[in-house]
Formats: sequence, structure tokens, C-alpha cells
Amino acid sequence: NQSLNFKSSQDFLITYLKLEEYERERIGHQLKEMVKECTFRGVDCLAALTGDSSLMTYEHFLSPKFGNCFTIYARNQLMGRSSLTGSDYGLSLVLNIEHDAYLKGEMSMVIFMK
Repeated sequence: NQSLNFKSSQDFLITYLKLEEYERERIGHQLKEMVKECTFRGVDCLAALTGDSSLMTYEHFLSPKFGNCFTIYARNQLMGRSSLTGSDYGLSLVLNIEHDAYLKGEMSMVIFMK
């Protein structure tokens, strides 16, 4: 059973990597849909997603294992550091995991490959 799971994972990865980059980006989770609330040291990270922030910004890259990956960071290096703990002083996120996009029992890989 483990080798069947491994083969399914490898088949999915091979199929995924054959897609054009824009297709891989499009089928993955989108940052604006996934991040519902975001603050760092009291600064609204979501403003960075719409370009309305001079303090925060983000970068996007594709990972073969994880799909769309995002880095949200402060434009000012000093603003991007925190020496205090807790959600008021560090990063606080509310994420929509989009559970309806997942199917049970590896069906998402099988459907994707057909």
C-alpha cells in the first residue's frame, strides 16, 4: 500500500511539473482567498496584498511539493523584527484552508491526472 501511495504521489508530481507555470499558479491556492486576516506588530498585512501598503509587501514562488508559496515581509528591516511575544507583537494570521478543494482518499490526485 505504501508503494501505491508513493507511485500515486510521483505520478501526480510528474503530471504537475509538465504544466506551464501559469497553470500551476492558477490551480493552486490564491493568497487573497487564503489569507482572511493578517497583522504583524499591529500593521495590516492584507493591505500589502492589494498594493495599499508602504510598510508591507509580498513575494510569490512555486514549489513542486507545496504549490503556491508566499512570503509576506516588511519593507523596512527594523519593522520586520519583533522582540515581544504574542499576537499583538508578532504575526497573527487567520487562514481559509479551503477544505472544499480537497477530496478524501487521494481522489484529488486521481482526478487531476485524468
